[in-house]
Amino acid sequence: MLTPSQQTALVQTRHLSVTANAGSGKTLVLVERYLALLVEGGAEANEILALTYTEKAASELKRKIADRVSSLRRNSGDGALSRRLDAVREQLPGAFIGTLHSFCARMLREHPVEAGVDAAFRVVEGLDQHIMLMEAMKEGFTAVLGGKVGSREDFSEVVRRIGKRDTIETVRRLVQKRELLDRFIGPDGLYTQDDETILGIWSSSIRAYIESRLCDPQIQEDLKRVLGVADGRGAPLLRETMERMRDLPECTSRAESLRGIMDSLLTEKGDLRRAVATAPAEEQVLDEVRRLAEVRRSIRGMTGALLGSEKRERHGELLRLSRTLLGVTQIVIEYYELRKIESAFLDFDDLQLKTRALLEREPVRQYLAGRFKYVMVDEYQDTNAAQ
Repeated sequence: MLTPSQQTALVQTRHLSVTANAGSGKTLVLVERYLALLVEGGAEANEILALTYTEKAASELKRKIADRVSSLRRNSGDGALSRRLDAVREQLPGAFIGTLHSFCARMLREHPVEAGVDAAFRVVEGLDQHIMLMEAMKEGFTAVLGGKVGSREDFSEVVRRIGKRDTIETVRRLVQKRELLDRFIGPDGLYTQDDETILGIWSSSIRAYIESRLCDPQIQEDLKRVLGVADGRGAPLLRETMERMRDLPECTSRAESLRGIMDSLLTEKGDLRRAVATAPAEEQVLDEVRRLAEVRRSIRGMTGALLGSEKRERHGELLRLSRTLLGVTQIVIEYYELRKIESAFLDFDDLQLKTRALLEREPVRQYLAGRFKYVMVDEYQDTNAAQ
């Protein structure tokens, strides 16, 4: 029996998103909505695109839909409904219920010419992909250090400054996150801007992050609660500072004040200073203290990055090293792409990026719009920008 809220999620006349806690019946609603589209909405199973986050989740969803159809069929006394359920049951083996990656693979195989891929491509993953990528990295690094491409001196400085292991790991991660890399160095990417613009964006982003953490109402409530039970000699002054802070008009000013309060309140380990509160008092606010300590840890390395010309000079060095690392990553990707082409391989990032490029073609979009009447996405919050 569905609740009124769950019944609302079955409405077929509008787009909708369901947000609910774990264990509240989201999968049940997904199954019922899927069947409602087939039984009441008149859709065919091959006209519904149902996307899940994992293969396991896709298999589970298929099983639950099939079980629900069988249950409805057993209990149906309506001849027309029974015939429709029989038709639905016959359609289910051909229904598209799968992951985003499996959808991408299917689209690329159906449109290999438009997508520019081998129609018989295989998806490389796991150990095979790791070996292929490491070989491409070796080739790319050798080419740069041998003076064939890029700047040997700049790359040598990167390795010297951050170490061989971190250099390899950073390049590996960037190659496997090419959608992110595209946002760095693709058209209108961050690193297509001039140095001063990038440094300004960095500083603004750091400041905005710090302010968002410190001006979070939860953090201010935690501070209020902690100072409310504080019984040390330093507590009255901190309470006065907190009261004055409330009158500051801007989040930036409040954030500066809050940072000072937290430094006076907490030790390096994240405990309450005994000049502020005794151990018995601290026992009353352990959760609040833990959250405050976590916030301070998350911003500590960033706060100093905003101050002084020396910091700006170091940011300039970091930017120069970043540009070099991104350039080397592009070279590695070229070797990696050659290896995949030779073996007719695509990796998971390829599936997403090539499908996105495929969907920029108007005929393909029209074809899919005519093919699928409904799109359902489970665990939508776990999708990334490319997906």
